[in-house]
Amino acid sequence: MTKKVANHSLHQGSENSGKTTANTSESYPSIAPLVHKSGSRGVWHRSSKRNPCLICDRTKDGKCSYRENEIHCYDGTSHYPDRSLKIGEVFETEWGTSGLHETTRRWALVSKSGGWSGNHYVFVPDKKKNKAEYIYKEKCKEKASRNKLNKLFNIIFKNAEKALFKDLALLNLKQLDEVSSLVEETLVEVKIFLDLCATYPIQEINASSQLSNLIENIQTYKNQLNLRKKHIVEFREICLGEDFNAK
Repeated sequence: MTKKVANHSLHQGSENSGKTTANTSESYPSIAPLVHKSGSRGVWHRSSKRNPCLICDRTKDGKCSYRENEIHCYDGTSHYPDRSLKIGEVFETEWGTSGLHETTRRWALVSKSGGWSGNHYVFVPDKKKNKAEYIYKEKCKEKASRNKLNKLFNIIFKNAEKALFKDLALLNLKQLDEVSSLVEETLVEVKIFLDLCATYPIQEINASSQLSNLIENIQTYKNQLNLRKKHIVEFREICLGEDFNAK
């Protein structure tokens, strides 16, 4: 099969996805040491301007992360992995090597709901498809920890406060676009939070005032963010003359 090397710009179109079928034969020879400007064996590195995500090119924040044998790519609104990839399929990058004579490294998708948020695509070096398919199978079934919910709540709290802070009339066009994107991303995080809460029995939620309060606050943010989203559309149509029905 002809191999294709990705250019890491998945948001520009699926033609750059580098998607192939995972190798189901015997595992590759031992992997040569990776070469990257901030690579250290076993250490996690987060996406930034100096270290774009190896999968989606995210640079604006640290939501994506990677280390020598694992990549967590955040499924956001402006940057995201190739969503057409199926569990066990492979993404190829120029970072690292798959074998002694390879110029690319093959990363197998093992989860679409991993990471701290439950919204990360998780990739590991492609060796055996069966292993790649089931590495995170049991983890995905587990009930989300309270610590995980608290961390995600804090992220939503900070982003929601920023998205709801200013009167839309006080924003310039660039700021308005930034707020629009932040509203969309925070609504995605809200959905993830509520999906994680769904792993708890309703009796346990009702018995825990802390958990009930977290869910109630998230529902309030969800309503406020949806209202702001509606107001942004109305503001663009009335004040900027944009026609959303034509889009």
